Amino acid sequence: MIDTMKTTRREVTLPAATLVGLLASARGTGDDPLREQGRIAGRLLAERLLAPQDGADTPRALPTTVFWRRVGELFASRGWGSLTHADAGEAVGELRASDWIEADRAGSGGRCAFTAGVLQGLLQEVSGAQLEVEEIECRAAGGAACRFRFGSRAALDAAGHTTPAVAP
Repeated sequence: MIDTMKTTRREVTLPAATLVGLLASARGTGDDPLREQGRIAGRLLAERLLAPQDGADTPRALPTTVFWRRVGELFASRGWGSLTHADAGEAVGELRASDWIEADRAGSGGRCAFTAGVLQGLLQEVSGAQLEVEEIECRAAGGAACRFRFGSRAALDAAGHTTPAVAP
């Protein structure tokens, strides 16, 4: 049994190939366990968005442009890839990465389930709201980038954003 109290705030840097291999080995367990572990990681990463000079006590208090820049820097500095934000409709946002590490793993089924969980956990932790994250395009499935849309379930449904079928 892992002592989560001792490991919660610690970070370990791994070669990207190791992460890709771990995710590939977990593939047989389905997307749900990967996504759930991602949500846990995302919640823990949320606190990494603040810097001592911010004068903010929570990431939610950061100006929007600073927040999204920090999110991009957080993932880029940890080797995940470049992540950019754009609005995608009424109360819906989109995150895009053309070099996302999870899409590099063989046998991913054209999905980045762990990443979707990480983003969901991070965004829920910061916003305090029940947000959904859907991957709408994946490099592993032949897309130009990995694209994730996020918002409340109602906002995603109203905007007509649904998770696409993944090619076999």
